[in-house]
Amino acid sequence: MSTRDALGVAKDEKLIGLVTSGNFAKRNVMGFVEMAAELQRRAPGCYRFLVVGKDKAAEYQQQAQDAGVAERIIWRSTMPDVETVFGALDLFVLPAHIEEFGLVVAEAMACATPVLVSDRVGASELLADTYPDLVMNHEASSAEWAGRMGMLLDQEETAIGGELANYVQQYSYIAQREKLKESLQRLAMKVV
Repeated sequence: MSTRDALGVAKDEKLIGLVTSGNFAKRNVMGFVEMAAELQRRAPGCYRFLVVGKDKAAEYQQQAQDAGVAERIIWRSTMPDVETVFGALDLFVLPAHIEEFGLVVAEAMACATPVLVSDRVGASELLADTYPDLVMNHEASSAEWAGRMGMLLDQEETAIGGELANYVQQYSYIAQREKLKESLQRLAMKVV
């Protein structure tokens, strides 16, 4: 059974996810629920939403209920084999108010999943120059986020996921270790 099937996502639905270890306030789950409500208003029944993380969700679930999207949002605690979750998504979104780096962004990219992140997410620096449409201003409204999400998902035949998987390889642990090693060697030569 595929991850999408296990989550109850229909084949004709686009799955948008926010995956985190926790701290829903910091990661702006409230904003994500607002975005879900906006997308549901624009295109009823076309989208499903997934929130993965270990935090108290009752407040956000009530928000979803009040906004009329509770049945469109799937809530899960942290999950093993998170790469299968990323692989099931049509779009990964991290609208965090602040995120020191956001390794989940690089993980989603490595799984060939398109991403959309706040400029307050440290990993946005990896995208800002080459993929500026994948970084949103932290002051953007839920409607602006929803518009960009819809635009990205409407690009059916885009190869952005594959591009991101190739692009993020330059930031792998091994690549970063080699860059650091080269920098230290250059520094050592200058000292001598």
